[in-house]
Amino acid sequence: RGPPHPPPNPPPPKDKWRGRKGGGEALSRWTDRCGTTSLYPLAPVDSSLVPDYRMQDSLGIAPFPTSTVGFRRNCLTSIAKFTATSSASDKFRRSAVSNRSFITTFRRSRERIPKRYARVKIKIPRFGLHTFDFGSYNTTDKSGLLNLLPNSYIVEFIQVLYHLEPLRKHILNHICMRELCITCELGFLFHMMNQSRGATAEPRNLLRTLRQVKEASALGLLEGTESSRDTRLSVRIQGLCTFLLQHLSKENSVTGSEDVNLIHKLFGFTWQRRRHCLDGKHYEVDDEPGMTVNMEYPRVRRNATFEELLEVGLNSEKTQRVWCERCGAYRITKKAKSLSRPPMILTIKADVNSEADLDLWRAKPSIINPNPKTKLPKSSEPKDSTPSEPKKESSEHKDNSEAKSSEPKGPEAKRSEAKVGSEAEVGSEAKEGSEAKKGSEPKVRTWVAPNLWLRFEEKTRHCRVLRPEDHDKLPQGGAHFELVSVVSHVSDPPDTDSELNVYNAEHLTAHVAISEGKEKKKQWYLFNGFMISKSTLKDAIEFGSFPWKQPCILVYQQKGLLNHIKVPPRQNPITAHGLTAFLNPESLSSRSVVRLRTFAPLRLDEKVGPGMRVAIDCEFVSVEKEEYRINKKNGKRILVKPIRHSLARISLLRASGKEAGKPLLDDYIVGSEPIVDYLTRYSGIEPGDLDRSISTRHLVTLKSAYLRLRYLADQGVTFIGHGLKSDFMLINIVVPKRQIIDTVEVYHIEGRRMLSLRFLALHVLKMDIQGVTHDSIEDARTAMLLYDRYTYLRDQGKFEQFLGQLYDIGDTVGFKA
Repeated sequence: RGPPHPPPNPPPPKDKWRGRKGGGEALSRWTDRCGTTSLYPLAPVDSSLVPDYRMQDSLGIAPFPTSTVGFRRNCLTSIAKFTATSSASDKFRRSAVSNRSFITTFRRSRERIPKRYARVKIKIPRFGLHTFDFGSYNTTDKSGLLNLLPNSYIVEFIQVLYHLEPLRKHILNHICMRELCITCELGFLFHMMNQSRGATAEPRNLLRTLRQVKEASALGLLEGTESSRDTRLSVRIQGLCTFLLQHLSKENSVTGSEDVNLIHKLFGFTWQRRRHCLDGKHYEVDDEPGMTVNMEYPRVRRNATFEELLEVGLNSEKTQRVWCERCGAYRITKKAKSLSRPPMILTIKADVNSEADLDLWRAKPSIINPNPKTKLPKSSEPKDSTPSEPKKESSEHKDNSEAKSSEPKGPEAKRSEAKVGSEAEVGSEAKEGSEAKKGSEPKVRTWVAPNLWLRFEEKTRHCRVLRPEDHDKLPQGGAHFELVSVVSHVSDPPDTDSELNVYNAEHLTAHVAISEGKEKKKQWYLFNGFMISKSTLKDAIEFGSFPWKQPCILVYQQKGLLNHIKVPPRQNPITAHGLTAFLNPESLSSRSVVRLRTFAPLRLDEKVGPGMRVAIDCEFVSVEKEEYRINKKNGKRILVKPIRHSLARISLLRASGKEAGKPLLDDYIVGSEPIVDYLTRYSGIEPGDLDRSISTRHLVTLKSAYLRLRYLADQGVTFIGHGLKSDFMLINIVVPKRQIIDTVEVYHIEGRRMLSLRFLALHVLKMDIQGVTHDSIEDARTAMLLYDRYTYLRDQGKFEQFLGQLYDIGDTVGFKA
């Protein structure tokens, strides 16, 4: 007999409410487990996906993106899809890599990222980034780049390009009249880095131009686009490397003149493509240009050297069924390509896509024989090595053997015998004993080759890759390369710090070798945004000890590159173009009415030089709102993304000579980004002033306005204004300090607050300005008059007393005008 049947479930307790319509227990008697939440868990929407996003009382408000394909308004499925993709994008920004990441070793360990590699966490100052002390993060004379803007992940690769001397000289000499030119903006940024000398430059205009290139958006290289949401940053920077080099080469190509395109000469190479139709038995060979090389990894996991993987990438081969033009049918075709002409600068993309690929880069260094001629000990001698010829006995060996025979026997004698024997072995190939002792020191062989040798063999149609240090004599006809830059991806741990900037949840670093001094000695530097520190070659190519580090781009340069290529001498192309822009000011407004011109253009008889002074003032509009986060500890709002401005108006007045006070320039800037706030109360710009179709103002492009300012700055003209540090930072131009007279610093006592322009105008000049709105011409004239008043009081020796009285008045009225 089997086990007894279990007792039936006890009947539910009778309730006085059971039996009524609807049945069940009373709602008051329900427990928590009786009910579940059935609302759809909506994820936070990424603010970068909607242009009109704004915060109001801790609530984000934005119109639904009806123009987006695939989304419908008031549709639960569309809302779920939209919030799901936004959540994935937000998670991707906050973590080091996306959900498909394979770099997980460091997350399980407790190892912390060193400060020089970690993301710089800064709290954005209340009065803007121009008040932040960037100098504390950079003690070198190298210029850092600000990485707190959208798409600023490219700044590390910009550092690599800047420190390639032939490329830097060529781009600095470039200028054109195209409105959108990445080469021009890159040259302007390089000029800022030259002038900064250890300060931090901001690639604002370069990033703005990059956002307007349609190819970059289509390739998923820009943040916030649909194609870039699920792309790892390490993959995106490698795609941008290829795109940027090809785009620069395209912009620098001139029809009928091959010598001008130096970009292609430096980075370009030739692929020899071969197609062999196995069915039709015919063979085709042609050439294809290239700019970058991808590493190829074996399908089966095995130990492979860096040279082997690179050689596979330089000699790819595959067989597939494709359409054959000769046969007129699909045939099995064998395709192969090899690098036939090496470039002067070899750019290698690591293309790491799995943990197995990354393990190859983490291979431990090995000890190698420092001198190929020196006979290795029997324990470390290769099996296939041939016996060396008998060596001639030198006088030094005789002395060592005599001393050895006179020593007593025993354990100490055996140790001394081994020591003397090893020295004799090495010394047999050296000329001097000291050199032999130095050569006997072991050398470390790293997995990444610091030097490479490339040669294309015509007979085998194969490009060989060797290490020069592994061979006593290299074949003739090859190219010798040395490593100069390494761009790496640093995987930051998850961080919920509310003070962290939202744009850079993950970041890149760049190791760059820079020649310094008269001897041109190589010194490695680590660039981490605006934080720069000295480094070594070992840190640049070491990945085994850094599980949070992944290689992205390696740049090799031919030895003696400057001897193989002629770079034109440094010129200043801004002079001619800037003068032309001044003498022939043209407005972009298409209005048929007479355009308003509120300035007198520069004349040929006016002397532009160090003795000339101009008063300047700028107005800006907002193209992106600021973003705040709530600190969970104290409930305070913390600024994590500052408001982003764009130049809207720039005015210049003559401040010296007979025509002092007469406007020299009054340009309204046509922007390419949508304006979210005209800031009319503070800028005086009204809707329609920047519209080409209806504006009666003097409209120019941002590039044209920049050329005018650069022309004056390069000619040594002195600028007078109020708060010029922030203005020049937003304009994205560097003016030497000796050419700046800032009234906010002139009328200032150290340790006290800054005085506003309106307060100074009222109590120094007895003028009431900035009543309803601001006007840049009025503000520039006020700054000029303030400086004239300062020089008058200074010459009489009364300025210090007057300034003290001015602060006393400010304390009385609360520094309000």
